[in-house]
Amino acid sequence: MRLIPVKMYAAMKHLHKPVNDIERENGDHNVSNNQHRLRKTSEIEHFLTTNLGVK
Repeated sequence: MRLIPVKMYAAMKHLHKPVNDIERENGDHNVSNNQHRLRKTSEIEHFLTTNLGVK
């Protein structure tokens, strides 16, 4: 499962915008797996802190 569509990722990269794509093996769109949910939340927090200065 990809968290963002491939076309959106490519467009963001083309525009030189910060973007991360994290692919989960056996993941689903609802992030049903608790480990995947925790990692997703951690990755979002890291991205926002790095790119927006949000804490």
